[in-house]
Amino acid sequence: SRDLAVRINRYINVVLATTERFVQSADVSLLQMLSGPLLNELKTELNKPRVVKHPLFRKLDVKMESVMRKLCCIATNGISLSRGDVLFSGGEEAQYMFFLHSGEMSY
Repeated sequence: SRDLAVRINRYINVVLATTERFVQSADVSLLQMLSGPLLNELKTELNKPRVVKHPLFRKLDVKMESVMRKLCCIATNGISLSRGDVLFSGGEEAQYMFFLHSGEMSY
């Protein structure tokens, strides 16, 4: 449909603009050479600021720093959405927790 074509085109333009502004970890081959502990430290540094915005995880960071590190290294993943995408629907059983990094969402 025309609506789907417009949404796909808009999404591709946004992704291309974003990838031009930011270096993606998959594009940096030297990151693959980091030791496990260094890579985990980097992942923690990148993910923790978003996660600790939630009161539960802020408290977890204070009380159990090692658990917070593991959460930031193992349990976080990025996802990109386009305008009009449905992330979840009412009545669905939750499988994940989402943290908005940028943009706006309504539900």
